[in-house]
Amino acid sequence: MRHLYLVALPLALAAHPLSAQEAAPQTSAPTELQAGGFVGVNVGRTYLEADQVDTKDHQPETLGFYGSYAIPLFQHFSLQVDGDIEFYQFDTKDSDNTLRDGLGAVHFSYKDPQQGLFGVFAGGGATVDGGDDESNKTFQFIGLEGQYYIQDITLFSQAGFLDGDDDENETIDNGLFARGGASYYFTPNTKLTGSLSYVTGDRYNHPRPGDARDGEVNIFSWGAEFKQNFTALPVGLSASYNGHDFLIKGDESDEPVVHEFRFGAFFQFGTSTLQENDRTAAGSDLPELKRWISLSTNEVD
Repeated sequence: MRHLYLVALPLALAAHPLSAQEAAPQTSAPTELQAGGFVGVNVGRTYLEADQVDTKDHQPETLGFYGSYAIPLFQHFSLQVDGDIEFYQFDTKDSDNTLRDGLGAVHFSYKDPQQGLFGVFAGGGATVDGGDDESNKTFQFIGLEGQYYIQDITLFSQAGFLDGDDDENETIDNGLFARGGASYYFTPNTKLTGSLSYVTGDRYNHPRPGDARDGEVNIFSWGAEFKQNFTALPVGLSASYNGHDFLIKGDESDEPVVHEFRFGAFFQFGTSTLQENDRTAAGSDLPELKRWISLSTNEVD
């Protein structure tokens, strides 16, 4: 029954009278970059396969806050900043525990609203937990990204380097990641996005004396997001799903398959439609970098 609701919600939003005025196709493509972005909040639930993680709570609840803002620097150059923080409430073996992970990022790109973009991005973040150990896990990343616009379709790809650090040597070191996907605009304010990602890196690459593990981590991720903005309302709505399959050599007890569902609302400013924002302002996003770090470091205990 839960899956029927997940399918029905996007269809109901697209058919709602408030979005009927968005049904007409966009008459002209935007030609100039603009300053603009969005802020949002979401709630949801994460599902962990019971036999692959060391916690008695396999359905933690989540609360997240995020935002992006972009400004044009020159005629075809844009600078975008991102922020994202999320809280996970676990009922652990010993007591309640709140996992917190977040990141910040900067994108610099050459962007043509009628053709696409090419740019670089970089940033860092942390995951903080009171579970199996209380040390902070930090990470840094840098990469390249590109987008190509074909009428109401946006194709995108990203590739980069991800490196983490923690006292237990459980995090991803010297990681390489890649992501690809597409967005389709049913109307300028109705958008569906799908993507696939992969990351590979070292784990336990600095084992303690007597620890023979010399492992690696490989993670496959997939996701989909539906967004509906309303010109008659100050906010839009979103629904998303992300899945992760962890394959960890050297510690096979930490190989969760994770399913994450999120529902939220966002406020967009500086532009009037989702498509206009994505092609002239804050149109770049990121892979699930902070989730890869927090889950691969066993931060569900």
